[in-house]
Amino acid sequence: MTYLRLLLVALLVLLVTTGCRDRTAVSDTPPPPGQLAMYEFGVIDSFGVDSEIYPSEELILDPYIDDGLFEVYWSATAGRYYTFYLSLGSTREIEDSIEVYSEDCGPGKFCGRDGYSICTYTSDFYLSCDGQGFEDISELFVEVPERLYLFAEVCDTFRCNYDYRLVTLE
Repeated sequence: MTYLRLLLVALLVLLVTTGCRDRTAVSDTPPPPGQLAMYEFGVIDSFGVDSEIYPSEELILDPYIDDGLFEVYWSATAGRYYTFYLSLGSTREIEDSIEVYSEDCGPGKFCGRDGYSICTYTSDFYLSCDGQGFEDISELFVEVPERLYLFAEVCDTFRCNYDYRLVTLE
C-alpha cells in the first residue's frame, strides 16, 4: 500500500509541474545557459516587407495579394526540444490570443534551432499555416482593416518564451 501511495504522489507532482509553465516575453538580456529562449521572430507580409529588416514598416496581411500568403520564421535555443506556437490576438496579452499553428521542433525535426512556415489568410477571416487546418479568427475583428498582434511562442515542459509583431489584416 505504501508503494501505491508513493507512486500516486509522484504522479501528482509530475502532473502539477508539467501543467504549469512560466511565460516570459523576449528581452535583450540573454537567458541563463541551457534555458529555452526565442532569439528571432520575423514576419514577411503580403507585400514582401520583412519585420526583421524593416522593423518600423507596417506589416500588412492582404487576402487578395498572392492568395493571402505570408511567411513567419524564428530562431530558438539550439539543441533543445520545444513546441512552436503561432497565435493572433487583439491585445498584447498572449493569453487572450487564438492559436493558429503549432509544430514540435528540436534536434532531428523539420524545425530545429530555426523554423519557417508559410501561412494563408483568407478573405472570410480564416488563417492556416503549412497546410494545417484553417482557424476561424473572425471574433478578433471589429472592422476591416484590423490591427492585431501576431505572437510567436516557444515552449518546453516548464517555460515559454514569446514575442509579437503588430500586423494589419485587410
